[in-house]
Amino acid sequence: MELTPEDKAQIRAKFDKCDAALVDKPILASIYDENWRKDWREKALSAQKHGEVNYGAMGYAAPIFEELGQCPKCYQYRLEEGANILLSKPDYKDESNLIDRMRGTQPTSAGEELLLARGFALKFGKDAVHVHTGLKSEPRPEFWISVSGQKIAIEAKGLLDSKTVRDLNEFSISSGQYYWISVDPSIGDPSHVRGALAKKILESSIHSPCVIVLTLYGGFDFLAGINLARQMAITPSNFKIPGKASPLAVALVEGLMLVQGVWFNLSVAQRIGISEQAKERIRMSVKESFWPRPDGVFLHEGMTDYEHNEAAKAILSKVGQSSSLGHKR
Repeated sequence: MELTPEDKAQIRAKFDKCDAALVDKPILASIYDENWRKDWREKALSAQKHGEVNYGAMGYAAPIFEELGQCPKCYQYRLEEGANILLSKPDYKDESNLIDRMRGTQPTSAGEELLLARGFALKFGKDAVHVHTGLKSEPRPEFWISVSGQKIAIEAKGLLDSKTVRDLNEFSISSGQYYWISVDPSIGDPSHVRGALAKKILESSIHSPCVIVLTLYGGFDFLAGINLARQMAITPSNFKIPGKASPLAVALVEGLMLVQGVWFNLSVAQRIGISEQAKERIRMSVKESFWPRPDGVFLHEGMTDYEHNEAAKAILSKVGQSSSLGHKR
């Protein structure tokens, strides 16, 4: 459908709303600076059809996504607080990389990085959050935290679907439908989730011990993702993940920034001497970095298989209500 003058006026109003939301957030305003915002506004206003209109990155367009139920409330405020923690570190070297990732329209875990910095600073103090001080070319976690004399890496990893799913996602947004339907059995294949999770954990193993926060984007088999995150945290050897690569903990987040659970590997915790109190502070840091499920379900390694399966079923029954793009398969 062709854009009318009234449609263009509404587009301007939405950009005005996004600009106004940055007035009390100086760091986000510098990330999404005037030139960047001007470019996106001009692109949107030059569009001929509704499906061609794009408001830019979620960190900027959060007020619009919030109206659509695709962004949690107070998202921008938490991003601002997290950015203030990391960017205020005098030895922080990744500012340009962070800005590029925050400006992108595809998931890059940049937002999760800021949310986690805020969450851990709230529990352990800003001074307990440390940034990478080596060469930019060296592999690095999002940041480190000091816990009980241990240096623990915090990793945020996004799980993107196949190109087929990403193309369907893009079309669903551009068409204004915000959902798609497919009978392709390969979409959300549990083996795809398994392989993607294992790869992310092995990528992070260079920073051991580490806490890995995985975010599921797209049409993954959600129940498979929950089960595999738990199993890879508790029994990583079953997935050919060597002991030295085993994470201290694995957390799973859904695309709407809803935290599903945090699972600790008790053997790793014992080996590095992390107390129960420290474990719970780490767990709460991750949990409070994100948003709780509306039903209050939160998974952890202390659950029996039966308790986990029953909770996972309850979560699965509500996946359709919380899907970031309303996917249907």
